[in-house]
Amino acid sequence: MHHLVVDRWSRGSSPLHQRDPRAKLAALLVFLIALSTTPPSAQAAFAGYGVLMVIAANRARLPILGLAGRAALILPFSATFALLTWWSGDSLRALALAEKSFLSGMAALLLVGTTPLTGWTAAL
Repeated sequence: MHHLVVDRWSRGSSPLHQRDPRAKLAALLVFLIALSTTPPSAQAAFAGYGVLMVIAANRARLPILGLAGRAALILPFSATFALLTWWSGDSLRALALAEKSFLSGMAALLLVGTTPLTGWTAAL
């Protein structure tokens, strides 16, 4: 019952939980655009994005391993495309595809884990 755990997380009282859902949704969109437009050669940027996710999870008082485990559920789907890209000879692009998928999942989980369902659907 993973959705029950995430719903329980969304009822927290951290500084990130108290932010306006519209602001969190806007921040998610900006992050996803920045992430998706980052070139595969910018591996330091992906490390920075990862650090940003860890800091946000820490500020939200959410379990980092729980978030990472749930975000990793997307990897089997993106791994298919990453493997095909790797086999075609572009290993850096394959790595970036996996990194972008995982970080996108983490960012979406941070939104859902800090905002109740009614808050983020109203923000949409």
